[in-house]
Amino acid sequence: GGVAPRGTEVARPERGAMRGVVSGWREEGLAAFACVAKFSTRNPAQEDAMAEVIREVFADGPEPVIALGHRLSGRLNFPRRIATAYWNAAVWTLHNRFADAVEASLKDMGIDAPAYLLKADGGAIPLSVSRERPVEALLSGPAARVIGMMALRPSCPADTPVLDLGGTQPALAL
Repeated sequence: GGVAPRGTEVARPERGAMRGVVSGWREEGLAAFACVAKFSTRNPAQEDAMAEVIREVFADGPEPVIALGHRLSGRLNFPRRIATAYWNAAVWTLHNRFADAVEASLKDMGIDAPAYLLKADGGAIPLSVSRERPVEALLSGPAARVIGMMALRPSCPADTPVLDLGGTQPALAL
């Protein structure tokens, strides 16, 4: 398929070809997808078609993770939308497990308050919003500390606790 710079669809996507590719990926065990089309910020029809095909292929489960570039950024920068959608899909499952754990912990402690996550730009995002847009918190300070510890300690078990002391202090693995 293809979309012209002003948003006019110039070629319809070949759904049969997409279905074949997605079915092959499913057989390989893939279940997270980033759908990004050039000029999709002006006409998201091609990305929407990709998502529909993915949902059709996975109709009998499990539910796939689908990140659509036009929903993550309204900018035309195609390469950045590709990277953003890729990372959003790549971390979606892990991030949502984390969000589940945070919400369960708050509930266990009797805390009934909205939870926010630090964003990479220093702002904050509601935990509920971050569930669909985990890429927004991907390069935040806490995330960077965990990723840094993983890089420094590749041989440590997956359940190694990391203590974030905040500020300019380094993160410590216990």
